[in-house]
Amino acid sequence: MRLLTSLMLRHKVRLLSAALLTVLGSLVALLPALFLQRLIDEGFSAADFGRISLWAGCIAAAAVAQSLLNVVSTRQFALVGQTVAAEYRDAVVDRLLSLPVNFLSDKGSGYVASRVGEAGQVSSLFLPSNFSWLGTLLQAAFAIAILASMDIVVLSLACVPCLLLGLFVAWATAAFRKAVNASLEAGADWSGKLNETVRGREEIRLGGGRAQEREGMLARGERLKEAGIRQSTLSGTTTEFMRVFATAMQVLVYVLCGWRLVQGSLTLGRTIAFAQYVGKVYAPIIGAMSLAFTVQPALEGMRRIDETFFGGEAAPGQGATVLGKVGRIEVSGLSFSYPGSGRRLFGDLSFCANNPSLVILRGNNGSGKTTLVKILLRLLGGYDGTIRVDGIDLKDMDEASWLSRCACVSQRPFVFNDTIRNNVTYGLGQVSEEDYSRALEQSGVAGLVARLPDGDSTVVGEDGYALSGGERQKLSLARALARRADVLVLDEPTTGLDADAVRELERLVEELSKERIVFIIDHTEVFGHGDARVLSIDGST
Repeated sequence: MRLLTSLMLRHKVRLLSAALLTVLGSLVALLPALFLQRLIDEGFSAADFGRISLWAGCIAAAAVAQSLLNVVSTRQFALVGQTVAAEYRDAVVDRLLSLPVNFLSDKGSGYVASRVGEAGQVSSLFLPSNFSWLGTLLQAAFAIAILASMDIVVLSLACVPCLLLGLFVAWATAAFRKAVNASLEAGADWSGKLNETVRGREEIRLGGGRAQEREGMLARGERLKEAGIRQSTLSGTTTEFMRVFATAMQVLVYVLCGWRLVQGSLTLGRTIAFAQYVGKVYAPIIGAMSLAFTVQPALEGMRRIDETFFGGEAAPGQGATVLGKVGRIEVSGLSFSYPGSGRRLFGDLSFCANNPSLVILRGNNGSGKTTLVKILLRLLGGYDGTIRVDGIDLKDMDEASWLSRCACVSQRPFVFNDTIRNNVTYGLGQVSEEDYSRALEQSGVAGLVARLPDGDSTVVGEDGYALSGGERQKLSLARALARRADVLVLDEPTTGLDADAVRELERLVEELSKERIVFIIDHTEVFGHGDARVLSIDGST
C-alpha cells in the first residue's frame, strides 16, 4: 500500500478536487426530497400553481446540477485512476526486472505475468461511486438531523435493523475477499500453464503429450471455473439479500409513517419525505457492501503484489558508484546456495581476472558455472564472499553502469520477436553503422542477412522461431559484440554451431581476449589454448 499511497500523493490536488465534487454532488442529491415535500404540502395540497411550478423547477435544477457535478468528477477520477494504475504497473514491472533471475522460477513466466497483470485492478479504486460513498455518510448525518426534527420515535425504530445489517456486511466482505484471492490465484496458475503449453507445443506434439497437456489445462480450468462460480454466487446472493433487506426496510418505514400519519403526527408531504430520508440513513451501510465488493479485487491484487514482489525477496543491492573502464575483477571466498536447495556452490571460490585475459570456466554439470557468471553480472544476489571490480565492491556499484560494461551470450539465448537489426542493437540506443557492421561480420550474421530478402529488417518471430539454433546463437553473439563491452561472457557459445562456425568463433575469441576480459563456459575444450586461464569451479585453478 505504501507504493499506491506515494503514487496517489503525486496527484493529490486532482484527486481531492474530484472527491470534493463527488461529495458536493451527494449533498445536492438531498435537495429533491426537501423540494418534493414543499411541492406536495405547499403546492398540491394548497392547489397553488405558482408554488407547484417553483418547486418542480427546483427539483429539475437540482437534478441538472448533480449530473454536471458527476460528469466533471467522473472525468477527474478517470484521469487519476488510469494514471495511477499505469504508474503502478510500471513500478511493479521495474521491481520485477530488478529481482534475481531465479525469482518465482518454479511458477513460470505466464504465472508471473498474470500476477503483474493484477496491478491493472488498481484503477477500480478510483471509480466515482467509491468516493460518492463518503457523500452518503454526509447525507445520512443530515438526514438523521432532519428526521429527528420530524419524528424521533419513527427514526429510532427505523434504525434498529442497522446493527444486523452491519454485521452481515462485515461477514460478506471477508468471505468475498477469500473468494477473490482464490479466483486470482487460480487464474494465475492457469495462465502459467497456458504459457508453458504454448511455448512447448512443438515438443508436446513430437512427444505425444497432447492428452497430458489437455488434462493439465482442464484440471486448472476446472479450479478456475469453481473459483469463479463461488465468487459470482457469493456476489449474487449478497446482492439479492441487500435488495430484499432494502425492500423490507422500505415496508417498515411505510408502516411506521402510516401509523404516525393516522395519528396526525405527520403530514402527507412529511411522510413521503420521511421515507426518502430514511433511505439516506440506510444508504451508507448498503453502499459499504457495494464498495467492498467493487474494490476487493483491487485490494486483494495489491496485497498479493506487495507480498510477492515487495515482500521477502530482496533485489540485488542498488549501489551508486559509477564505473569506468574495467581493469580487474577480484573474487574472494565466494559461495552461494539457491533457496531451499541446501547445497552450497563454489566452496569459497577465489580468483582474479585482469583486462585483457581469457578465463575458461569448466566443471561438471550442475557445478555452478552459469550461476557464477550470473552472480558476476548481478543477475543473482544473496551470495557470500566479495566481488570487487577495480577495488570497488560489486554491491556498491550502480547496476546500469556495471552492466553497460558487460555483455553476455547465454546458454539459451533469448531472441526478441523483432527485426534482426533491432535484436542486435537492443538496449543500445544509437549505434554507429561501423560498430553494427563489425558485429554482424564478426558473429557471422552478415551472411544470414545477405541471404534474406528483407535483410536485417526481417522479423525473426517469437524466440527467433524463424531461425535455426545456430543462427540464434550468432544473433545473440552479434548483440553482445555490438556493446563493445569490457567484460564478455560466453556460456557454451558453440551450441548449435557447425564445425566451420566453431573454428571462426575460436579465432574471434582469441582476438577479443586481447582487448577485454572474456569468460567462457566450455565443455568442448575447443578453447583454453595459449595464454587462457582454466578455472575449475571446485575452487582449484
